[in-house]
Amino acid sequence: MKKLLSMLMVTSTMFITLASCASDKLFVGEIKPSKLLTTFDEFNEEFTDFEIDAKEIAALKSINEPLEIHVLFGTWCHDSVREVPRLLKLLEHAQNSNLSTKLIAVDYKKTASEKYDLKYTPTFVVFSENKEIGRIVERPKQTLVKDIIAIVESQVTH
Repeated sequence: MKKLLSMLMVTSTMFITLASCASDKLFVGEIKPSKLLTTFDEFNEEFTDFEIDAKEIAALKSINEPLEIHVLFGTWCHDSVREVPRLLKLLEHAQNSNLSTKLIAVDYKKTASEKYDLKYTPTFVVFSENKEIGRIVERPKQTLVKDIIAIVESQVTH
């Protein structure tokens, strides 16, 4: 009986610890890049470690039309931990006033506004003049920059 009670206590402690860790990783709502990077260590580590490419920065600098990128992601999602900081670092180095972001953290059910029809995280929704012109879902097909440029260029041909 004593052994069973001891096992129950250990199991309960582990459950409480796991539950508290999970809740620490969950944030829902709009968040500023600086707050994301200072609050969530994994995002900051990826931001710091990601090496930028000068050609990709130049490509982002060359975008001459206003674009807004809505980033739907989960603070609990490993794909988000990888891709969101990369985008933030690229945009920070490009310093292109035509490019802006809106970070929207979602819950485990990926609940977001219906206008996004969100299925996977992260999802980068690119808007031009308040109209969606393209998406990058989970991970880029090539690189984030090449995919954004492809989205922009696809609008020129339409």
